[in-house]
Amino acid sequence: MPSVKLEALSEFGRIALKLDRDFSELERLSAKIERLNLESESDLDHAVKLLGEFALQGQEIGRDMQEFSKALEAARERSDAAAKSVSERAGRVQERQQRRAQLQERLVRLEQELKTANAGLTGGRKGDREASEEEKARIKTQFAELRSRLSEFIEPAEKIRDEAAQLKFRRIERDAQSMLDTLLALRRKLETILSN
Repeated sequence: MPSVKLEALSEFGRIALKLDRDFSELERLSAKIERLNLESESDLDHAVKLLGEFALQGQEIGRDMQEFSKALEAARERSDAAAKSVSERAGRVQERQQRRAQLQERLVRLEQELKTANAGLTGGRKGDREASEEEKARIKTQFAELRSRLSEFIEPAEKIRDEAAQLKFRRIERDAQSMLDTLLALRRKLETILSN
């Protein structure tokens, strides 16, 4: 078993280690006293000496127990303070997590609304045949409607991007900016088509 470096331990750990060593010494002295032959005068003298050491060791353990009790109370207070701090931080984590989820949900809902609006458009040419004037007029009307509706999507995308930037949710900010870039490019393309 690797040796424990006292300087690496907290006060609590150092006291616990000393207490453990003191208990081991108490057990060692007890075992020695048990093995002595009290019928022998020299063993009797040795037993008297060991009883004195045993009593001193008991007093040392009593002092160590008091120190250990104080260290244990201090450790409990530090643990309580840490638990309170983590509890407060957990509330902040949960709040930020909810804000992020709300922004993400708004962005997903906006994407769905855009897909729904886009799905309403019908294609232009079918096969190789030329579109009739009536089809061209219908498509141009749909493009004009889509262009006018783009602000319904651009403004919310800007708001989501700006909120995400303010709250430092970089991924949502990038996603909203990407959607915004696509919407602005689509608006430019529609304006070009409709001006011809």
